[in-house]
Amino acid sequence: MNSRVLPALLAAVVASLAYYLGTRQAATSPTVATAPAAIAPAPRPGLAAILAETDPLRHRVQFAQWLTALTADEATNAARQVWAQPGDLSEITERKKLFSYAWGQVSGAAAIEFARTQPGSGKVAALGAALAGWASKDPAAAQAWISARLDPGEQLMYSWALVEGWARHDPASATAYALSRQDDPNTGRYVQSIALEQVRRDAPAASAWALALPAGSLRVAAVEEVATHWSRTAPQAAAQWARSLPDNGLAIPALRNVTTEWARADSLAAGTWLNGMDPSARRDQAVAAYCQVLAAQELDHISRWAQTISDSKLREQSLLNIAEEWMGRNPEAALAWLPQSGLSPARIAQLSRPNP
Repeated sequence: MNSRVLPALLAAVVASLAYYLGTRQAATSPTVATAPAAIAPAPRPGLAAILAETDPLRHRVQFAQWLTALTADEATNAARQVWAQPGDLSEITERKKLFSYAWGQVSGAAAIEFARTQPGSGKVAALGAALAGWASKDPAAAQAWISARLDPGEQLMYSWALVEGWARHDPASATAYALSRQDDPNTGRYVQSIALEQVRRDAPAASAWALALPAGSLRVAAVEEVATHWSRTAPQAAAQWARSLPDNGLAIPALRNVTTEWARADSLAAGTWLNGMDPSARRDQAVAAYCQVLAAQELDHISRWAQTISDSKLREQSLLNIAEEWMGRNPEAALAWLPQSGLSPARIAQLSRPNP
């Protein structure tokens, strides 16, 4: 064979064999997926553009998202932008509160010191929000700062914010703090803040928490607050709990609050529930609360509700509330209703007397 042909033939054979082996390997080897190209995270939008956003929904969403990545290093310059942004009073206050809360979580002392030196509206709200944000992450440090840096009057002013944030972090410790300050005029407010956070976590557990507090005004305040917040999301369950309370001193305030919130949201359902209650002091108080909420509605209808109250003094007061509402709203209708209102003759005569 020609010496020139042999190398060429060998090269062709080798190439063919390589091709065959390569295709066979590809056919018999498991497929390996190609790793997708890494997707770069979207750049964080600039704060100036967010603050300039005119659509209120987009602004709130973007601002809240931006704040979740706030760092201590950028906070001071960002705060100056936030404080300089124009808006109506409610917008300014909301913006400063949200920013101060986020800043308080990453650098509480700096957030408070900045807010304390700023003029204009929203300052107090911003201070409270900064303390609450700090306490939601490190309540001990926030408490120590209050004790060391604020005078007694300021401590009373801002301790409620401490407890508000603390309740989000550790409700049990916040409760212990509130109970340790029985002489503090804010103690009732502390309990209200803790109750709200407890209901948000677990309403039935919140009811047990309230009843476990020491007997007295704080327990009553906690029960009232739990009843109020629970009834806004699950009025049937809240009403059942309120009715089950063994002590009228707790049950009646709870029932009044449940009825008030339920009547505002769904007066028909609340009325149906009241119709199922047997006559009692508890029902009387619940009906009185119902009438107070709906006093401005159809006169004959709501007065018939008030007339079902067994307690004569409470019935008279409820009817009087309705009469006074209607004397201001529609005096002619009120005067025509008075003779059959169920009010005492003396009260009817007093209401019928012309104003001097």
